Amino acid sequence: TLSRIKQRFGLSPVQTEYIGASTSLGAILGLLIIVAFGGTRCSRKTLLLTDSIAYVAGFVMVGVATNYTVFVAGRTILGIAHGVSTMIVPVYVGEISPKEYRGLFITFNTAALNLGLPLGFGLAMGLDSYVDISRWLFIISGVLSLAFASLVARFVPNSPRDLVYHGRLEKAQEVIKKLSYPDTLTQYEMVQEINALVKVFEENKKARFKDLFTAGNAKAL
Repeated sequence: TLSRIKQRFGLSPVQTEYIGASTSLGAILGLLIIVAFGGTRCSRKTLLLTDSIAYVAGFVMVGVATNYTVFVAGRTILGIAHGVSTMIVPVYVGEISPKEYRGLFITFNTAALNLGLPLGFGLAMGLDSYVDISRWLFIISGVLSLAFASLVARFVPNSPRDLVYHGRLEKAQEVIKKLSYPDTLTQYEMVQEINALVKVFEENKKARFKDLFTAGNAKAL
């Protein structure tokens, strides 16, 4: 808990506040990074794997930290990773899900997050008196998460929308077939959907920031 961390590093009140805020600040930074650089330049799959590595780095730094600076840096990296995953995971799940089940699958992700929070708090309270165990638990959980992500990545495709954006139309059709879309889409409908995505991307390239303030968008703003 925060009181034990304060005792462990001999923190001042201001330093304690920075520890509490570092994860949230990192999450904001992670969102900004995705918006500015990673939203479309990298594939969703690449972003998720990179994000898993960031999670592991943060967990290990928090687990092995022997001073305040390393501990805050680890929590900040965890915050960045959380910000990235919060934005990318629902988008990726939505893009690879059949439209009939898209809302259900995205709900699973939200439900897992809300279930994980109280479980995490409960585990932290239970291990409050076992500092060494909790530190190793951070490291082990991070490494196992990366191992699991690396294993699953072999079977997880890039999203069709992401492939279409990068001009890989044939690969997008292959992924659609792999995801059993033919159960809900005919070949003609699949081609039409891909063509519609291409049209949307072409129109988006012409969009400018100042278009938000045109008369057509004024009411929505």
